[in-house]
Parts: sequence; structure tokens; C-alpha cells
Amino acid sequence: MSASKEHFGATTGRTGWLDASRSRRCPVCESDSWCQIGRGTYSGVVLCKRVASPREKCNRDGVTYWVHCDRDAVERRDAEEDHYEADVRRAPATVLDEAYRAVLATLRLDDRHRDNLRARGLSDEAIARGGYRSLHVDGRARAARAIERAVGEEAMKGVPGVVREQRDGRTWWSLRGAAGMVIPSLDLLGRVVALKVRADDAFGGARYTAVSSRRHGGPSAVVNVHVPVSVRERCARRRVLWVTEGELKADVCSALDRFAIVGVPGVSLWKRAIAVCEALDPRRVVVAFDADWTSEDPKKRHVREAREHLVTALASLGFETQAAEWPLSEGKGLDDYLLALRRAARRAA
Repeated sequence: MSASKEHFGATTGRTGWLDASRSRRCPVCESDSWCQIGRGTYSGVVLCKRVASPREKCNRDGVTYWVHCDRDAVERRDAEEDHYEADVRRAPATVLDEAYRAVLATLRLDDRHRDNLRARGLSDEAIARGGYRSLHVDGRARAARAIERAVGEEAMKGVPGVVREQRDGRTWWSLRGAAGMVIPSLDLLGRVVALKVRADDAFGGARYTAVSSRRHGGPSAVVNVHVPVSVRERCARRRVLWVTEGELKADVCSALDRFAIVGVPGVSLWKRAIAVCEALDPRRVVVAFDADWTSEDPKKRHVREAREHLVTALASLGFETQAAEWPLSEGKGLDDYLLALRRAARRAA
């Protein structure tokens, strides 16, 4: 059995896996056979059977393959979703906020997800403030009913993630999204405008995805810069704003060092940070993308380029700008680095 069916499930239509061929060579080893290239949901993912990566797997036939993920391609795919013209218009932010808060009220946070957040350095108070939840395979209809009660059936059709399911002659409203830990994404006004999910098993694809109806004829998710709670107050007080990548990373940094910090949904979407910086009006902006921009790996070049582009663009608008640097050996992300500093301080005390 092929690797795609063994580990990723059989797929059809625009989502699935394509075999490498002369006209479609493997982007990792450049071979014209044996490897598989993802499309649709797995766009940006390659199952290469020649070049090793940290993610080694074996299919049912005993063939070893390695999962390679092109983060830039995945981020481009997510950016394209934001421009998707769906048959159903996306609901306004006020409705999304009501709908998603209703969903969060029906969910709880599993112990394993709570332990994951604690391991990142978050206190129970910070975890409660972040509004994190766990999304399982079951309970989706209950979540959809909560949305309907909150905003009404007509409005819920414009909420990304809400879909009409059908089976055995029955139809019902349900909520899509990967099974995993839910991270609310807030806009400048503190409204929950999207739900990001850190998948329990990404199957070689993107670890973080948004709850969306795009592939089911509904609206795509809002792709926004996440503005954690208290950012406005902190930025107004210190006149310094930090920009990192990722919702959860921004939350963790905000909790660990009380930064005024926002998180772009991916470094390729760095332009979205400009409007947020202009709205918060800091004197100085510090760009703190992951430290792997220093890597010699050509796949990390997009991180370095996005970092440079954002610094240049903000400087041209009159902001004092700075690009944060720390040793990659001490943490890939700013959150990792801050947590390492905290632990070192505790050991020294």
C-alpha cells in the first residue's frame, strides 16, 4: 500500500497525493519516480523515499520514506484561502466573535493540552486568559448548535467551520477543523475572529490550521495578526511592540515577559503586521521571527527574507526598528528562548 493511503487516508479530487513523474519531479531529491507530492490539504508536503529528514516513517509494504514540509508553500496556501471567493459571504467580526465564544463555552481543555501549555511556561491563570480548548472528533454537532443559538441559523452559514453534514438520509449542522488544541485568534478589538487548531497529529502537513468551511462550499477563515490580551495597554505604556510568528507563540511570550507582542499567522504574511503596527502606534518595533533564519538550509531563506522585508517596510514608515537575535542553540522561537532564560535564572537563584 502506498504511503499516502497508509498514513494519510485515501483522498480524491483536489486534495491528495501525486506520484513523482518526469513532468512532476520530487522537489527534494529531483527524482521522477517513487516519491509523492502533496496537493490540496497537503500542499507543501513531500514524501521522499531517498533523502532523509527528522520525520522517518514506514508504509505497510515496509518501504521507508521521509516527510519533508515546505513551510513557505504551506503559508502561501493558507494566504490563498483568505482571498477565496465563497458562495456564502463570511460573517462580520462581531458575529464571528459571538459564534466562536459560544463554541469555546461548549468545549473544555484536556489535561494533555493543559500540560503542553504548562510546559511552554504558561501559568494556569495565563491558560485561562488565553481561552484554549480541546477539539475532538465527537461533539461537533453540539458546537454547531451553540453557534446557532448564539447568532441564528442564517448568520451561522457565514461562520467559517460550520458545514452541513449528510449521512444515511439525515442532515445536520456540524463544525469542521482538525482534532487538537484550539487557540483563539484575536483582532485589535479583542474579538475572536478565528480558531486555530494545533493538530494532535499533523500527518506530515501543517501543524497549525484554521477552522474553515472553504473546502465545503462555505467561507474561508479570517487570516489575521493575533493581538493577545493587554497588548494595547502595554504598547501604550512602553511604546515598544514586538512582532513574532504564530498565535500561541505570541501568547507565551506575552505571558513570560509581559511583552506587547503580536503574532503574524506565518512569516510569508509579514505585510499584515504593518497595519497593526500603525494602529498601535509604538515608537519602536522589534521583529522577532524564529532564529532558524540563521540556518544555511535554503528552505529557511524565506524566514530571513520576510524578516528583512518587514524591518525595511516599518523603517520606511518612520518606526524605529530592530531585528531580535538570539542563538539558535538556545531556542528556535522567541518563546523557547525566553523559557530557557527563565529556567536558567531559577537554577541560579
